[in-house]
Amino acid sequence: MPTINATTKSAKDGLVIKTKESTIIEVQTSAIQVLVGGPYKSNGEEHTYGHVALRVITPIDEHVYDFGRYNGETGPFGQGRLRVWTKFSKYISSENATGRTTTGFLYRVQPSAAGHVNSHFINLIGNRPVLKAYGDHMKEYRLATDYHALTNNCATTSMTGARVAVKDLDYNVSKYNEGRGMSFTERTAAKVAGWPSFIFMPADLQKMLEDKPNHRPDKIEKFGGEK
Repeated sequence: MPTINATTKSAKDGLVIKTKESTIIEVQTSAIQVLVGGPYKSNGEEHTYGHVALRVITPIDEHVYDFGRYNGETGPFGQGRLRVWTKFSKYISSENATGRTTTGFLYRVQPSAAGHVNSHFINLIGNRPVLKAYGDHMKEYRLATDYHALTNNCATTSMTGARVAVKDLDYNVSKYNEGRGMSFTERTAAKVAGWPSFIFMPADLQKMLEDKPNHRPDKIEKFGGEK
């Protein structure tokens, strides 16, 4: 059974389909997808924090906005770098290579809402130059606000963008804001530094999105897993 991938415009204009054939017309709608990467192990070392990126899909293109410390820093601070991927397959391949499982929470939105999310990240980048370019599928920028483990990290940046399209994604934050993936010592230090009122850890975010949220995802997907 053939499948025809059609943009919204071409579907409205009409498609010519031969008679006596059973055909599924799959219209490419707009959506956002919160991508939550789980823990993984590398060279015997446990990486427990996880990662979050935001995928934005429109009828004509897609982007993955991937914020983090990409200058070799360790500890709670670092340069705030945003990687913008234009091919989801490339992004998810890089995540899968670690052996982690990434869970994608997809929410269908209006094309205008997806456009507003893209505009949000374009405004964050402003006129900052490209630091690195990887083929035709990813560019890296340093943002004006640097990375902070509690207040400006991958999870907070992704959710700020996601809420541009789906305002009620946060659900009973105080219940889920536990610091999953952090050690006891790290939790203690975070409380002394000033525990945020919003979710900042990827595993907390995943738990919130899958546990009876205000806005249920239209689709949940799993990518990757143990190498």
